[in-house]
Amino acid sequence: MSKRYSFLAVTLIVTATCALALSSHATTTTLVNDTWQDGTRTDPASPTYAENNGTSATDADSDGNLESAWFASNSASLTVAGPGDLRGAVPTTSLSMYTYFTQPTTPVTLANIGDELKLTWQFTPNGTITVNTSQGFLLALGLTPNGSRNTADGGIQSANYTNSFAMFMNMSSTMGNGNSFQLRKWGLAGSGAFLGTSGNWTALTNGVASGTTGYTVGTQYTFVYDLTMTAGGLQVVSSMSGDNIGGTGSISDTFVDPSITSVSYDTFDIRPAGSATGASQIDTSLFKVDLTTVPEPSTVMLVGAGLGLMLTLARRRRS
Repeated sequence: MSKRYSFLAVTLIVTATCALALSSHATTTTLVNDTWQDGTRTDPASPTYAENNGTSATDADSDGNLESAWFASNSASLTVAGPGDLRGAVPTTSLSMYTYFTQPTTPVTLANIGDELKLTWQFTPNGTITVNTSQGFLLALGLTPNGSRNTADGGIQSANYTNSFAMFMNMSSTMGNGNSFQLRKWGLAGSGAFLGTSGNWTALTNGVASGTTGYTVGTQYTFVYDLTMTAGGLQVVSSMSGDNIGGTGSISDTFVDPSITSVSYDTFDIRPAGSATGASQIDTSLFKVDLTTVPEPSTVMLVGAGLGLMLTLARRRRS
């Protein structure tokens, strides 16, 4: 084989190999990273809702944060007390604090094996924590159907939140419920209250038993929802860390749902049932959403086929 053809073959092989490596590389993008540096929880307002389109984000108002607007069932109970402090004053009745963390019609979508959504909520319970045995500390991740988003404060609308996941938790100084860190999945075939009715959710698994170390006033905790699409379905890992929670400083649940092979999310809701079943104040210091995507398998296969063809042509030229 001439030097010309040898060089061409090597060039084609190297180019194709690089393309294959590039196409199979996972990419992680931060869609929301909010610490309320601008002193407001309502940016960006409806109809935008968030500074991302479900795949990429831009700090549109140049305040150093990638934001999503927050709403509350009681507007007076959710305020920005200062940078790094979204303060929820929990009344004797329930309080819903929620955000639509993408723009409308562009939710975060997990469709390929390896796609991952990581949602981080960092908070501190303050005021007082009432010793109790209830599952009164609730939060959920779901997709709000088109047309069902609120444009101002108020309770989340009833809708069909298919494939949503929720945590039913006990907030007490000592865990007081047999299912103090319980993962659940939306169990209705149709519409219902997002977190207002426990019967709308089907229990899946529990990460901590009654009697273990619970929450301490003035201590920062970090909750993480980590959802990854696998060959066996959607893997959901929920974890809480901080201080000596659970006796080790960390508790978690893991569940793989084989019925879910593609799913989208855009809504996060925190719903303490009232000051009698947890903290009288919850101060959020960080809300963050990260998306990791991998290329479609067809893309990798196409590049691989191209590499094989180039190798074949190189052999023929050599013969």
